[in-house]
Amino acid sequence: MKEDALKFFKSPKDLKTFYRKLDIKNGWKLRKGKMNQRGKAIKDAPYTKKLRTMFRNKGFYTREVSSTEIVSWLDNIIFMLKILDQLSVLLSEEEYNNLEIFLEYRIKMAKMMRIDYVLKYKDSLLLLEFRVLGNFDRLRTTWQRKKAETLIYKELMQNYLNEKRYYTHAFIGLCEFDGLSPLPRQIGYNKDQIEYVSKYIVNFLYQKHLYYQ
Repeated sequence: MKEDALKFFKSPKDLKTFYRKLDIKNGWKLRKGKMNQRGKAIKDAPYTKKLRTMFRNKGFYTREVSSTEIVSWLDNIIFMLKILDQLSVLLSEEEYNNLEIFLEYRIKMAKMMRIDYVLKYKDSLLLLEFRVLGNFDRLRTTWQRKKAETLIYKELMQNYLNEKRYYTHAFIGLCEFDGLSPLPRQIGYNKDQIEYVSKYIVNFLYQKHLYYQ
């Protein structure tokens, strides 16, 4: 699977190191705003150029990756890092360190379809798709669409992988800032979703079956 991912991380620590090396001043913020405007604001940033080069070298795009796609990608990694922080509390150190992470996993013979993240623990996989919205509108319909995508990806991967268990999750997050102003209700919603998916991972990917309420 490693060769089919944009990046492979053998542990959560490696993903956190990768993000830190992007050297984003003051850290990436989940801000409200039109994607093209957010993309325009970062189009010349060193980390944008670094990420474009990474995509280009891997050959995942037949064109130059856009700034808006970089914005979406960075939004997703912030949520992934928050999930990993929560998992570090719920799991033993050994369990946590043995979690493998595939970023932008490209499915074989599927016309360049890619999954945002695939998490692997022993012989089990979790297919994880993200979407970030500006507010609470369209939460349900967006989740239904993304969940359907993960089920298609799961079926396609089962055609050629031999893992014992496959799980899917669609994570719909919300922007946390309007300009410089935090959005407490949306931050609280995200916190609840991060806690939920982290417990889902512990229950199913790790087969611990601890959380059902």
